[in-house]
Amino acid sequence: MSGHDVLLNLLGGVALLIWATRLVRTGVLRAFGERFRSIIGHATANPVLACLTGTAVATAVQSSAATALIVASFAERGMIALAPALALMLGADIGSTLVVQALSFQVSGLVPFLLIAGVLLYMATSSQRAQQIGRIVIGLALMILSLGMIVAASKVMRESYSLAIVFSRLADDPILAVIIGALAAWLAHSSVAMVLLVASLAAVGILTPVLSVALVLGANIGSALIPLGLALRSPAPAKRILIGNLAFRLIGALVCLMLIQPAADLVARIDADPARLVANAHTAFNLVLALGFLPLTGVAARL
Repeated sequence: MSGHDVLLNLLGGVALLIWATRLVRTGVLRAFGERFRSIIGHATANPVLACLTGTAVATAVQSSAATALIVASFAERGMIALAPALALMLGADIGSTLVVQALSFQVSGLVPFLLIAGVLLYMATSSQRAQQIGRIVIGLALMILSLGMIVAASKVMRESYSLAIVFSRLADDPILAVIIGALAAWLAHSSVAMVLLVASLAAVGILTPVLSVALVLGANIGSALIPLGLALRSPAPAKRILIGNLAFRLIGALVCLMLIQPAADLVARIDADPARLVANAHTAFNLVLALGFLPLTGVAARL
């Protein structure tokens, strides 16, 4: 396969992954958006409940950024205070990692069943909710297909000497890797798509554990930038939530960067499989953030 064919297949896989991720998110919001808004509106009793609610909503929506925009809309109308909103976002960041966990396993055998079920749901009923559920199922199948395309193209890239030099240099500069990961997630408007792409490249040996972790850190920062960019003209109460969420991730990423080699080694001990390492690093980072900052949401809100 020639170089331009490899690049074309890789970019096609990435494009399909981004589109499939949005397809699932749109279907979930159309089918269950009002219910999620109701759940969020009642999740202010205590920080732990708010955090768990954020996890549940973001898991379903597959996007902490989409959850952030919903929470920001509540803040604009004075329906949620800043401290519980920050706790909810810490949970949403965890929820967005769970779909990456699921897709990091070998699930390609599910694709035919998901496609058949999704098409039947979409075409065999007039129910709007059933059709949106069909859209979600089709989107999940396309996400798995796109990952297969990325892995197939990446296997050829592994043999490139020039590309090996580029990634080895990038592995020696984790700060630059974090910046690249953040920009890529922001451009794709999806940390899920970015982390799955990193997992696919790691699975074929292109990325080292340290570089994988650095790109995951960047993806987490990028996903916090997405809703902030979309809400620049929003009132201050909405922007405070998004700035607080970004601050949590920046602080966490800076601490992790100082310990990136031990952090990569620790995650590798959990599961040495490169794709699972990426998924576990993504989840571990957000779990540690939640454990560290959840007791401090009141202090952060006052600041």
